[in-house]
Amino acid sequence: MTTANTQRIKAAHHQAGHAVVACFMDVPFKHASIYADALEPVIWMPRRVPEPVNPWNAEEWKERKARSYWQPYIFAFLAGLQAERLYDAPIGAAQANSDAGDDDRDAYVIADYFYEPARAQSWLNEVRRRTLVLLRFPEVWRAVELVAHELLDQWQLTAKEVHALVDPLIGNRAGQRARRCGC
Repeated sequence: MTTANTQRIKAAHHQAGHAVVACFMDVPFKHASIYADALEPVIWMPRRVPEPVNPWNAEEWKERKARSYWQPYIFAFLAGLQAERLYDAPIGAAQANSDAGDDDRDAYVIADYFYEPARAQSWLNEVRRRTLVLLRFPEVWRAVELVAHELLDQWQLTAKEVHALVDPLIGNRAGQRARRCGC
């Protein structure tokens, strides 16, 4: 297998991780793409953030509500790199760590509103670990593999196409198990 092909497969798993966890966590997105020059990320920050969870609204800021509002976005941001690592390493070898990257930076920017820097990093490491637990559920990993396979064939999938692939696989049973583990 060529290096370019290996990179494409890793990219497909990365983007599939974002998309599958976004579906699972009800985070809106437009598409998943493995085009090298794709200008739009899989996970978009919401255009209109409700006032009590908007970090730029100091008067009505409700930290507890904000944390529960933003946590699904953070799971979805972190899922790409974790899915790529799971694909690239044997199950059990991927460990939560704090490698810097665009996804980690986006997650950290959000977490930084809730905690001082050291606590934010610690909290992100815990969310990273829980994201890894979520991705390891057999139903969820099957969904990642299926979306990655389709991305390799089609290069881009709309959110509707991703949901059509994922929703039957990550139904209530997987959801109940994941929520028990704190995802």
